[in-house]
Amino acid sequence: MRTLSCPEGAMTLGVNFRAFTDNLQSHEVTPTMEKYGIDNVQPDQWYPASLLLAALNDLANNPNVTSNLVAIGIGVGTIVPMPSNLRNPTLEQVLRAWNGIYQGIHQGGDVGTIAVEKVNERHFIITFTDIYPDDFSYGIIYGYARRFLPLGTHFVVAYDEEIAPRDHGGQEGYTVIHIEWDK
Repeated sequence: MRTLSCPEGAMTLGVNFRAFTDNLQSHEVTPTMEKYGIDNVQPDQWYPASLLLAALNDLANNPNVTSNLVAIGIGVGTIVPMPSNLRNPTLEQVLRAWNGIYQGIHQGGDVGTIAVEKVNERHFIITFTDIYPDDFSYGIIYGYARRFLPLGTHFVVAYDEEIAPRDHGGQEGYTVIHIEWDK
């Protein structure tokens, strides 16, 4: 995984932190969060994004880093609040609103973007220049799919086969992930 960083002064809402202790891998992640003093945060309070990234950089030394980051991302996708104008949204609506949601839970600096391209009714391509690890973003997509697709819908989340992700040696400065699902 690349070393994560953000602009000085960038802040994120505590809801981002909550997913670190409320996920399938929390027994492995919680000690790192405690180490950085971010294990008891308030979801609606602002915290330095650099603190979260420092904890993520530390987690990169864990042999289960991919599993941990995907689990945390699923947690974020499960709990991140939706804008009030999205009542009972579809996955497409959430994906299209994702950059706005991302920007809304960050402030104080350029934290990159999340661009979404619709290929067809059930295939979207998401391009990330955000500050978070790729497996974290992969997990968020997975969490969104479980949350916003009809129960029992088969879906696939996959890295683009032609563009190496940033965290796996990609030199493009961005990561591309696809999501596709059945009817």
